[in-house]
Amino acid sequence: MSDRGSPCQKADSHRAGIPHPDVCLLLSDKSDILSDKIIMGRRFNDMRTHTQDGRREKLRDAYKPPPVQSEKNQLVHKAFAVLSCFQSSDEWVTGGELSRRANLPQASGYRLIQTLEKIGAIIRGPRGRYRPGMLLVSLSQNVAIGDLLRNSSQSLVVGLAKQFNLTIHLGMLEEGMVSYVSKVATPGAHPINTRVGAQLEAYCSALGKVLLSGLSRERLDSVILDGDLVPLTPNTITAPHLLRAELDKVRRQKYAVDNGEADADIVCIAVPICDTEGRMIAAMSASDHGSRMGYRQQMMIRDALWAAAAELERKVFPGRLNNAA
Repeated sequence: MSDRGSPCQKADSHRAGIPHPDVCLLLSDKSDILSDKIIMGRRFNDMRTHTQDGRREKLRDAYKPPPVQSEKNQLVHKAFAVLSCFQSSDEWVTGGELSRRANLPQASGYRLIQTLEKIGAIIRGPRGRYRPGMLLVSLSQNVAIGDLLRNSSQSLVVGLAKQFNLTIHLGMLEEGMVSYVSKVATPGAHPINTRVGAQLEAYCSALGKVLLSGLSRERLDSVILDGDLVPLTPNTITAPHLLRAELDKVRRQKYAVDNGEADADIVCIAVPICDTEGRMIAAMSASDHGSRMGYRQQMMIRDALWAAAAELERKVFPGRLNNAA
């Protein structure tokens, strides 16, 4: 006979209030199933809540207003965009033209110009025109562009000098003369008779020819006609019309070569360094003995100079790349 008992025994047990073993087993199975469903339901709800929270968080981030600091940064960029629009310190420009050059709407450009006028960054003159104010003048006196270029370019020029085992110069144009603002030479480089702070005639050097090529026609004529083009070597260009033709070539190809024009034994290659608006402010050159400066070597050095000048422009004039594009 089965251990579980007859139906009568099951009934007797039920009447006595004692659950039969089969009933207990059935209830246990149903309880386990119910418990599993509850656990699965909780997990599903947790997952759904987590997913909904994630969606809400993404939506919240997507519509989060920009931080106040970014708006302030934009105002700073716009202010300097306006200040960079002056072509020279004595140029008078209308407010509308300043807004146009800075790519600003007329209304916001006008408000910004008013603020710049209040703090003395620009001044208003006849017929509502503006020019740089005393605030900019006083700030510019605290910055020597030559020192800035020398300090910013030190690692670049040292690397170039070591790469090609020669002499690297940085120069600027001052009163028609090239002023050397930096010089780096390796121990094995051919000696060059120059020093920082010294000057050389612009018409007979690669640095000078690059810098002269950036002048307007009127300023160039005044430099060329200001004095005699004295020959320093048999290769020096002394005829004004030949010098103009040489400078036109330099302007087109964006580099200059001095083939023994200042020193008969020295060949020099130079490239321009330009500011944010593309104005030429300095030049960088590499010099070596002519016997070590064949055409292929010159082209390799030229390419390295171009790369170094571009990197220096990005460091000193961060907006240069965007404007050049």
